[in-house]
Amino acid sequence: MRPQVWIVAGPNGSGKTTFTRRHLAGRLPVVNPDEIAREIEPSRPEAPDVALRAGRAAIARRRQFLAAKENFAIETTFSGNSELAFMREAKASGYKVNLFFVATVSPLVSAGRVAGRVEDGGHFVASRDIERRYYRSLENLAEGVALADRAWLIDNSSRRPRLVATLEQGREKASSINLPRWVQAAKIPALEHGMGMGY
Repeated sequence: MRPQVWIVAGPNGSGKTTFTRRHLAGRLPVVNPDEIAREIEPSRPEAPDVALRAGRAAIARRRQFLAAKENFAIETTFSGNSELAFMREAKASGYKVNLFFVATVSPLVSAGRVAGRVEDGGHFVASRDIERRYYRSLENLAEGVALADRAWLIDNSSRRPRLVATLEQGREKASSINLPRWVQAAKIPALEHGMGMGY
């Protein structure tokens, strides 16, 4: 049986960590740079030097799992090129790649959630970084869906997350009749027809 990796991706404040805790944590190891940063320096996990060290440690852990052919999950903002390179590397290593992409209707919603998280003791992310990563992650989404064996797109703009599209090998399996604006902005070829197939 092929090993599997589960990628929980999306902008800051989209609800990735909540999704991961609810559906994946406890079932398999999760590589999360934010958690690693808190392990390295609990008093200032958002500091640039700590974030850099945590990012490097996350890459090292991912490579260890790949080399051992173990099932695992990662959390990522999906806003850089390294995530797509990782997906290619995992596929080349014989992995089945599963992508959960969680997003909200706008970076303002995400920023509001991050602000609420900070009030509850969570880590801070600057609004400009949230906005930049929001649009970069959407720019990467179409290629991520094409690379994934299976992909689920989840809109978390309101109180309850909503599955809005499911794809396999880049092809639509089902989608909402009215796709959220962020899905439309991602320009995923299989979903550009504008008609849903069943949610």
